[in-house]
Amino acid sequence: MLCLADENPGYDSSPLELIGAVELEDLFHGGPPCEPTVEVALVRGAVGLVLDRLEQRAGAVVHCAGGTGRTGTLLGVVLARLGHESDRVVESLDGVHRARRRAGWPEAEWQAVAVREAGSANEGVHSEFRRL
Repeated sequence: MLCLADENPGYDSSPLELIGAVELEDLFHGGPPCEPTVEVALVRGAVGLVLDRLEQRAGAVVHCAGGTGRTGTLLGVVLARLGHESDRVVESLDGVHRARRRAGWPEAEWQAVAVREAGSANEGVHSEFRRL
């Protein structure tokens, strides 16, 4: 299990193994993170944890507090890094949230850009994602 809401989740994850905990910024306000470079580094590290688990043929449960922006961003970047077409990933995340009768995805355009840049060969704001 990977917690994206707090560095110290304060719960017992058993029987699941806690593979990591990081406090990503909640972008419910619709704007970019206060410290984009820090946020990119945190996302990069969390994506690495999930990709490591997948390489080991193990699963990974990812959560935040609301289950929308942070979790969607992380899973979207993972899917893009695994070779899925990033625009399709963004469309799928939006569709899942709408099917759950919630507002669409992303909460902030920065999140969609992160997913698109993760699968892109172009230099951009989030080009660091390509090196995961």
